[in-house]
Amino acid sequence: MKIGFYLDNRNFSDVDLSTPRQGNPGIGGTEYMEILIATCLSELYQDKSITIFLTNATKVSSSLKFKIVNDYFEAANASKEIGIDVLVLNYKCFTVEFCHLITKLKLNTVCWGQNFYSSKMADHLSSCQFIKRNVFVGKQQYDRYVDHKIIKKSTWIYNAIDVSNLEMRNDMISPVVTYLGSITPSKNFHLLASQWKYIVKRVPNAQLNIIGSGQLYDRTKKMGPYNIAEESYEKMFIDGITENGVLMSSVNMLGIMGPEKKEVFKRTSVGVVNPGGDTETFCIAAIEMQSYGVPIVTINRFAFPDTVKNKVSGLLYNRRRKLGRYIVRLLKQ
Repeated sequence: MKIGFYLDNRNFSDVDLSTPRQGNPGIGGTEYMEILIATCLSELYQDKSITIFLTNATKVSSSLKFKIVNDYFEAANASKEIGIDVLVLNYKCFTVEFCHLITKLKLNTVCWGQNFYSSKMADHLSSCQFIKRNVFVGKQQYDRYVDHKIIKKSTWIYNAIDVSNLEMRNDMISPVVTYLGSITPSKNFHLLASQWKYIVKRVPNAQLNIIGSGQLYDRTKKMGPYNIAEESYEKMFIDGITENGVLMSSVNMLGIMGPEKKEVFKRTSVGVVNPGGDTETFCIAAIEMQSYGVPIVTINRFAFPDTVKNKVSGLLYNRRRKLGRYIVRLLKQ
């Protein structure tokens, strides 16, 4: 069987994608899943032929075939030429024009739903006969569409991480909070920034590690004066983590990190991921930190009832104002 995956890596073409099982090399979670699953399939199921279509040349696993294309339209045409049985693409690729193309080619595809769909988008996906399956990434996401006709061709499969090289964090650690994720409005870093001075007032020796950047998804984005996020977004949160215009001594900007971030996790008391929950259908960042024994504090909505077990592997709140209080509570335990 021949299986194809499409990954648009034009915005991070300099990132080495050859060893995804060692951890996210510093790209978006959706893109990481695409290269990880393609690589694992190629390594674990040698009776399958796995091809990944990339938009820019970079290093990939030697077990994985790759082909450079301009876009997902070209990936579909190339799939037909080389006899791909099933092409897996992110839901964003399934425009009306693309569905016309796969219908013309009679190319079987799988839609990988790494984000929420509008009702119009769900209608569109359900009506295309060559989208053979729609795969949601969590049960919370699946349940959201249970009354829509798209559910007839849908299933849910959790995203994955490789757990073969994990090391648990040190229990005797300082009060360190680590934020992991893109620093963009949809990931709600500003909610944590607004609570940081409250947290430091109650735990004076607390430290905040920030792993991420406004350039996580696109290395070409223009950044603000603090080089944290785009200028308009920086203005929303910067007062929460600065004093007299200078970054607080308790705040450590670590930028975009690859597998080396595990050393930060091992020294982390509390992890914070997307404290507003918007756009989260799974949240790989939450699973990554929990796999090192780091408890997560975030909202009890969207994907998080799937990926954080409340009062066991973290604390989930129903009101955003509890974010700071829950972090303080864990730092003091």
